[in-house]
Amino acid sequence: MPELTRVDGTINRIGETQEVGQNAFKKRELWLCLDPDSERPQYVCLDATFEMIDVLDGGFSVGDAVVAHCTLGGRIWDGGQEPRCFNSLTLKKLQTLADSDTHQDESKSKNTENENAENDLGDDLFF
Repeated sequence: MPELTRVDGTINRIGETQEVGQNAFKKRELWLCLDPDSERPQYVCLDATFEMIDVLDGGFSVGDAVVAHCTLGGRIWDGGQEPRCFNSLTLKKLQTLADSDTHQDESKSKNTENENAENDLGDDLFF
């Protein structure tokens, strides 16, 4: 599995769900402003696919400060002319900036509890 890249930003736009290609593949664009206080703000577009399409409806709105985790990808397309390279940023996880530390702590706690439970289970075996 590709490594996730963290992107902190402010939601600038949540696009409508689009059907793309012959197989009606669904995607939705999320635009983040990376530095809203800058004289020349920088923006990035993340593609939401599969279950992440619905996550965007889960209480996120324009202006929210968020932490997005995405995968970086790309391909080369040769359409008979000069080859072109296309890049994609695919959204894998989205949290409000305020919730990001809390959720990370909870997931670490759950992992630690599960590991402790597995270790305790091994101590009770009599063989």
